[in-house]
Amino acid sequence: MKTEPLYDPRQQYQRRFDQYSSDALKVDKSIQVISNLRLLIFMAFIFCAVMIYRTADYYLLGLELVIGVLVFAGVVLWHNHLHQKNDILKKKIEINSAGLKRMDGQWHKFKDTGEEFIDHGHPYSWDFDLFGPNSLFQWICTCHTFYGRKLLAEKLCEAANSVGQIRRRQEAIKELAGSVDWRQELELHGVLSDTGSDPHKFLDWSCRYEPTFKSGFVVAIFRALPWISFSIGSAGYLFSGTMVCFAVVYTLQLLLYVLLHAKAIRAIESFQKNGPMLLAFSRLLRTIENKDFNSEYLKDLKLKFGSEGKPASGVFYSLSKILNAAEVRNSPMAHLFANAIMLWDFQCIIKADQLKKKYGRSFRVWIETIGRFEALSSLSIIGFENPHWAFPYVSHDEFFLKGEGLGHPLLHHQVRITNDLPVQRGGSVAIITGSNMSGKSTFLRTVGINLVLAFSGAPVCASSFHCPLVKIYTSMRINDDLSSRVSTFYAELLRIKKMVEAVKRGENVVFFLDELFRGTNSQDRHDGAVAVLNALSNDKSIGIISTHDLQLCELSRIDDKKFVNYHFREQYKDGSITFDYKLNSGESKTKNAMFLIKMIGIYNDNHPGGLQ
Repeated sequence: MKTEPLYDPRQQYQRRFDQYSSDALKVDKSIQVISNLRLLIFMAFIFCAVMIYRTADYYLLGLELVIGVLVFAGVVLWHNHLHQKNDILKKKIEINSAGLKRMDGQWHKFKDTGEEFIDHGHPYSWDFDLFGPNSLFQWICTCHTFYGRKLLAEKLCEAANSVGQIRRRQEAIKELAGSVDWRQELELHGVLSDTGSDPHKFLDWSCRYEPTFKSGFVVAIFRALPWISFSIGSAGYLFSGTMVCFAVVYTLQLLLYVLLHAKAIRAIESFQKNGPMLLAFSRLLRTIENKDFNSEYLKDLKLKFGSEGKPASGVFYSLSKILNAAEVRNSPMAHLFANAIMLWDFQCIIKADQLKKKYGRSFRVWIETIGRFEALSSLSIIGFENPHWAFPYVSHDEFFLKGEGLGHPLLHHQVRITNDLPVQRGGSVAIITGSNMSGKSTFLRTVGINLVLAFSGAPVCASSFHCPLVKIYTSMRINDDLSSRVSTFYAELLRIKKMVEAVKRGENVVFFLDELFRGTNSQDRHDGAVAVLNALSNDKSIGIISTHDLQLCELSRIDDKKFVNYHFREQYKDGSITFDYKLNSGESKTKNAMFLIKMIGIYNDNHPGGLQ
């Protein structure tokens, strides 16, 4: 299923980059003008005030003060608006600059590498460079919420449950690939705010359904008391002409707050400082709510926000305002005054509890669903930036693996070499040989990482790709573990054991083995490799292995349907070595270790003993 390119993604990024850069330059100039205007207005205000004061026209002076303050405040607000607009434009420039860097193969310095998701014990993520520097996650991630990054990592590490689920994801990712403006708006609201921290404390609070004040009568008293106090104080002022009544009722209110302030503090501390995060979530939700989707998967995700009553974005917006209002406690004098007049903390707690009671059970679902949209948006970037790549055909009843024009997605197209992967049916093992540096390991990773993309619902770096729904297992980068006293050889055995157990359970498996048992002697290594391959190969498994053990190629002579040989080759010319990185049928007939040793100057034929 090849995607026909209808646009130039680089031009789209460049056009947006140029437009936002031009707009930002204009806003910068306006900010400078407003800065100068603020100074002029302030100086004019002082000058006029002095001149009017000399005339002793205090009415005119008061009028000038009011007008001056209003004008100056208006200019300050406009100045702040321009700064906010400038911040938004700069983030839009960054977003499109990142797109250009991905297109040019300069994404390796992106800060978010997903390093915290590295798991050496995972069946394949470490071997396929899914996380960490120069990884798949670093290349595609545009998620900025905690759950967005987490769910993107999960989509890369966990195969879909069914072929139908993959096809639903494919339709969603195709749709989002063409929604550039919407995707960038979603990313913008994420990058403008700190939404990357784990919201578990807020979610824990939202799941505690008991209100701070359990009695409805107490809540009614707290809500009505400020108005009752104001009415009593006003009546006292009207009849006596003094503020004594106000002083008495507000002192009593303050004493009530002092008696219950410990409970109020505990309640507010449980949700305090989440206002900015919820405001950001509100904007992300509004972006999703305002979009009409066509794919069933995206429609179903959007339904999780509810279709009746107050929209999810409105709930989070209201709650963010309440939580921000509670921040008045950071200013002691204002906090004291607000509680004396309005029982401010109690009002914030009661309103927050009411929203929590009505919508709290949905908060986790809403935040996780935002993350799912972010993860799908990140995956859709692959198809948008590479319109020639194909969406794979993932089958549930045809157990074979085949690819045409298969390349490694993390290599820039100018240096990427593509290969065809001939049909590999269930029970077959492709044995790939070749000299050092010829491309064997890279080819294994090419097939593997494209399988990962296929199961996530994304397009793959190929002109066509057919694969069954399988579990992936690898044994490629093996490290010892001194803390657990596990040697490299034993660590490799443990990984292979997991593969064998999966095969014995009857799972559909594709396994990748790179240089089996490199830590043992030649004959032992060969015997061990033969035993492992025989244990792993059955009708529900497909294997691709690389090796320098040319004796393994003999297996194809015993059973040419189960074992198939391929190789990479090199060329020598004028004392140098070159590689074409193209996969060929049959076994390798060449080796280059001594040539490379001589080429870098370690060995010299004319030197005694051969060493330099």
